[in-house]
Amino acid sequence: MEKSRNKGGKPRHIKTTSELWEWFLAYKQHCIDNPIAKTHFVGKDGRRDYEEIPTPITYKGFQVYLWENEVIKDLQTYEKDEEYSPIIARIKGFCEVHNVKYALSGHYKENLVARIHSIKEQSETDNKHTIQEVKIDIKRSE
Repeated sequence: MEKSRNKGGKPRHIKTTSELWEWFLAYKQHCIDNPIAKTHFVGKDGRRDYEEIPTPITYKGFQVYLWENEVIKDLQTYEKDEEYSPIIARIKGFCEVHNVKYALSGHYKENLVARIHSIKEQSETDNKHTIQEVKIDIKRSE
């Protein structure tokens, strides 16, 4: 088992990186077990129907899950710790890849996932227009 190297301050609630990963796996399973019900209106009468879509797995959602389970309020102090930063990077990476995959498959809105993960679509437009000037001199003969 890994040793926690807390250098002073309050004792850690999550003692090891393995424990943090176990909490993340529990959060992931919680998301899988609790899909979101998306409402559709079907037919000419607008009959209400529901489709279950997967719950997005997000880093912020993971922090809320830890808070709701009274583990910790946020991961800010763990993010700064060199022992925990690699596992937190792995968790953030998993969240991003998961959501991008689901956005590409049509389960989530692409623009929302792009905003959450700071992915921006760049397209260049060339707005160079050439305007030709034509001068016409009108001479009147009297």
